[in-house]
Amino acid sequence: MNITVFKTVKGRSVVLQHDVSSPRPRGGRMLSGTKCIYQSHPDRFATSHEGWLPEEEFKALVDKYTPEITKQFNEWSRQAEKIQRTGHSYYRVSATDWRLIDCLRNGLPMDLTVYEAALSSTVIPLSIWSVANGSQPVAVPDFTCGKWQTNQRPLDLQLKRGGGSTRLV
Repeated sequence: MNITVFKTVKGRSVVLQHDVSSPRPRGGRMLSGTKCIYQSHPDRFATSHEGWLPEEEFKALVDKYTPEITKQFNEWSRQAEKIQRTGHSYYRVSATDWRLIDCLRNGLPMDLTVYEAALSSTVIPLSIWSVANGSQPVAVPDFTCGKWQTNQRPLDLQLKRGGGSTRLV
């Protein structure tokens, strides 16, 4: 088990826990903040100190806030599952792979820059270094040299451009 604590530029704390040793169910994600908590396995959402929402309210929130990109991918996955059941070959594709293919097919900029990819790949080595040195804090390199502060590249989560890559082959 490893717990990594990040402190953001705005002073917020983010806790990332990687756990493959405790006996709780795997495959789920949990997101919690000061006002609510979301747990993906089993699918549940709670508001602060009020307990878990009834299933109907939870489903309404999921419908309201699920980005178009996720809806598109889920529909694509359902289509692929039907084809797989009929005996056709099917290569499993993740949502991230699907979005990359969609960007390439539609001539769109990628959702992840090379700087963001470099940053995300530093989490493990920096965590290892921190643990090996008595859990000392480690500064995360700024691969953008400060350009992240003026980056005007909003993600197209509603697929106003693209989203048409639903072909399976």
